[in-house]
Amino acid sequence: MDFLKPRYTPMNRRRRIYEGKAKVLFEGPEPGTLVQHFKDDATAFNAKKHEVIDGKGVLNNRISEFVFQHLNDIGVPTHFIRRLNMREQLIREVEIIPLEVVVRNVAAGSLATRLGLEEGTQLPRSIIEFYYKNDALNDPMVSEEHVTAFGWATPQEIDDIMALAIRVNDFLSGLFLGVGIRLVDFKMETGRLWEGEMMRIVVADEISPDSCRLWDIKSQDKLDKDRFRRDLGGLIEAYTEVARRLGILGENEKVQGGPAPRSVGRHTSFAPATCTRQNARPAPGISTSDHGISPKPSSDLRIDGVRRRVAGLGRRPVRLRRTRNGFRPRRARSG
Repeated sequence: MDFLKPRYTPMNRRRRIYEGKAKVLFEGPEPGTLVQHFKDDATAFNAKKHEVIDGKGVLNNRISEFVFQHLNDIGVPTHFIRRLNMREQLIREVEIIPLEVVVRNVAAGSLATRLGLEEGTQLPRSIIEFYYKNDALNDPMVSEEHVTAFGWATPQEIDDIMALAIRVNDFLSGLFLGVGIRLVDFKMETGRLWEGEMMRIVVADEISPDSCRLWDIKSQDKLDKDRFRRDLGGLIEAYTEVARRLGILGENEKVQGGPAPRSVGRHTSFAPATCTRQNARPAPGISTSDHGISPKPSSDLRIDGVRRRVAGLGRRPVRLRRTRNGFRPRRARSG
C-alpha cells in the first residue's frame, strides 16, 4: 500500500468520522487511514469562547506537518503520513487514549494559578500532567492512579506515553530555541496504532501554536493561542511569525486571510488579520526582532544531531553559537 501517493477525494464526497472544535476527521483513501481537516475555528475555555479566524487552519496544518515529519525522522512514532493540501493531512487511524498529556517547562496558565507561581518562573524540571478528555467535565486533571483504575491506559502504556512526552519536549525545546522562541509548555495526545496483532503508542492529534505556549525569547511576546484566550489580538500574525522562523513560510509569503508583513528596520510589523467577527480585536503590534537571521532562503540545520529547517539561513553550512539570549545560528568558516 503506497501511502505517499493516495487517491484524493473531495471533502464533500467523503464520509465524516468525527468533528471536534478545530478539526474534522474524514474516511481516508485506504483502509487504516483518515483525512484530518483543519478548521479556522478558535476556541477557548472549553468552547465557551469561539471565533472563526481566516487562515488559522492553514497555518496549524503547515506547522503541525513540519513538527510531525521531523518527529518521524528522528524515530518518534506518530500518526502522520503526509500533508494532502493546505488544510488536510493523511494520517493513520489510531485508537485515541482519552488523556491530554501536558508537559510544562515554565510556570504559566493554570499551573501558575493553582500553585500561586509568578508566570514565567522556570520550573526546577519539566513536569508532566494528565487531563481526562471529557468536555462535560471540563477536562479534569487526573493522576496515574486514576488512569489505571478506570482503565484509560495500562501502567506500561503510561510509561510509553511519558517516554514519548519527554522525547517530544526535548525535540521541541531545541527546535524553538534555535529560532528565538521559548517553549513554555505544550499539550499532546496519543493513540494506539494497531498493526495486525501488534500495538504501539504513537503521538496523535496536532502540535501547533494551538497546543503550545510559545514566547519570544527577547520580547516575551506570546506567539500562541493565549493571544486569543486573553484578548491580545494578532493570533494570525503570531502563528505566521512562528511559521516564518521555522522556515515553513518565506519572508514575503502569507496564507489566505493572513496578514501582509511590512518590514520596518530590524523589526516586522503586521496588518490586522481578517476575522469573521466584527468585534475581533486587531493586533496591538507584535514586534519581533530578526534574531540575527537575514532574510535569505532556508537551509538545513542540525540541532542535537537532528536536521532542522530554520528561516533566514543561506545555503552554506551553519552551526549554533551560545549567547546570553539562547542559541543563534552562525555560518561555518569556509576553507
